[in-house]
Amino acid sequence: QQTYPNLEVIIVNDGSTDKSVEYCEQICKIDSRFSITHKENGGLSDARNVGIDKAKGDYLIFVDSDDFVSQDMVSYLVSCMENNEADIAICDPVHYYSDRQNNDLNIFSPASSVKVYETTEALCEMFYQKSFLVSAWAKIFKRELFDDIRVP
Repeated sequence: QQTYPNLEVIIVNDGSTDKSVEYCEQICKIDSRFSITHKENGGLSDARNVGIDKAKGDYLIFVDSDDFVSQDMVSYLVSCMENNEADIAICDPVHYYSDRQNNDLNIFSPASSVKVYETTEALCEMFYQKSFLVSAWAKIFKRELFDDIRVP
């Protein structure tokens, strides 16, 4: 249950072979904010590009099957973006490792403090200081950033 009121969730089934598709289809039937698109396995980038093409909202967040998003993450990050006129907001992921299942779960929750970077400073922090991850997850983007580009 996300607190962000204008949530749109696009599920991209990239050739899943387990029963998760049935679960997702049930969610789509009971909640109009959810939709599912089926495609043959084309990899992560292809699935993200399909989701981007389907998106109608102002913002994009990429969530994978091993991710958990706290209920106020979207509202919090959108608020940070709007208050700072930013194109991207990043939160700190918390990693949860389960010895029993031998897998990990990325839990995204609002950061306790917000840092605002200008473009050059953000690039330095990302590539040289490694202050935040160079990946799509744990971030929210303005959708318009993807108008003329594809996820490689």
